[in-house]
Amino acid sequence: MDMASLSPRKNFTRRQMLGLAVSGSLMLACAGITSPAAAADKFINKCHAPTPATSSSSYPGVSKIILSNNLARPAGKAVNAPGQLLYIEGRITDENCIPVSNAIVDIWQTNPFGKYRWAVRDELLTPEPVFAGNGRAVTDNLGRYQFLTLFPGGYGRNAPHVHMRINHPDYKSLDTTMYFRGDRRNADDPRFQAFKPASQALLLSNIKVREGENPEGDLKTRFDIVLKGGSDFRSY
Repeated sequence: MDMASLSPRKNFTRRQMLGLAVSGSLMLACAGITSPAAAADKFINKCHAPTPATSSSSYPGVSKIILSNNLARPAGKAVNAPGQLLYIEGRITDENCIPVSNAIVDIWQTNPFGKYRWAVRDELLTPEPVFAGNGRAVTDNLGRYQFLTLFPGGYGRNAPHVHMRINHPDYKSLDTTMYFRGDRRNADDPRFQAFKPASQALLLSNIKVREGENPEGDLKTRFDIVLKGGSDFRSY
């Protein structure tokens, strides 16, 4: 082998290394590929101000919460309860945008007719469909949670909404309420209107038709929650 034909070893300056990193990122972007670091930054930085707390006077009590995230079809039922299905998903993070895992998320709401009613044990043990009225989920390692429920009915001047209670040993318990963006009934809801516009925006979820999987017009919505405080870990 002709040693003279080999390229000499080159020592790069810090400026040159930075230029190579930027060039590499641009090449990945042009190829439609996101670098792991960029993907992580985009993931953890997608959060907002702490979610406002709201009244929780209608909480059914821990003993009545169904230990399932499927309110529309509790365990043992063959079909869903009558009503428009609503798929809820979201993420829970702290103020540093760090996902909060193992957070307990309780939800409770009215049925499609605007009534608060919790399924009792005898109803849950029969094969007939029943709407549970409440449920529970636990966030995964990325802070994600999911529920399958029915679109809630409004009552009086109260717009459709879903109550949520989040508990985690490292954070203060939070009671909040999810409303639906674009619902005209929000304008007449006294509790929702009691919040300033900036706080109202944090209580609204974007609701959409569940495309491709909705032969009966199922709906889906996303509601991300930010807890006050921060994790001991400042990066993810």
